[in-house]
Amino acid sequence: MLTVAKIPDWKECHPFSFYLTPLENSMSDVVQEMLTMQKAGLLRSKYIIPMNVELQEKYQAMVKCDVTVQILMCNHLRQDQFKFLYEVHKTVYDTGLKEIYIDKNKNTFILENVIPEIAALHSLLNIMEIEDAKQADKDAASAKEQRKQELMALTGIDFDKEPELDI
Repeated sequence: MLTVAKIPDWKECHPFSFYLTPLENSMSDVVQEMLTMQKAGLLRSKYIIPMNVELQEKYQAMVKCDVTVQILMCNHLRQDQFKFLYEVHKTVYDTGLKEIYIDKNKNTFILENVIPEIAALHSLLNIMEIEDAKQADKDAASAKEQRKQELMALTGIDFDKEPELDI
């Protein structure tokens, strides 16, 4: 639960904030209830959990939110997949198909055909970005090697060799 709550910038990411805000609120409710129990003292609090209905309800709500969040965002891969699917559905939602997409009776074509095609398009775009980044890394490495060769030709110093020390 705490590792998911430590996702960086989750409040700015709309799909993450949709699920993590209720979890954060329920966690603070449980903590506040426990602090209230501590402040009230032993004689005025129900420290036996089965008898403390308020704490039980808050704890159950927190666990319910946590289970949902753990299913959706338990590791980096699932977080990336969740962001990806959100972007795919947001693409359809932001187009002229919004009214059909929202209507449960009419959206079967969109869900069966359009969403998978847009997911494939986004996947190909991601693959292209990765390939472009790899090519840029290769170009930078070859340019560095070329500069090193030019410098070696000018100075005659081999930078890969360890320098010999005179004793």
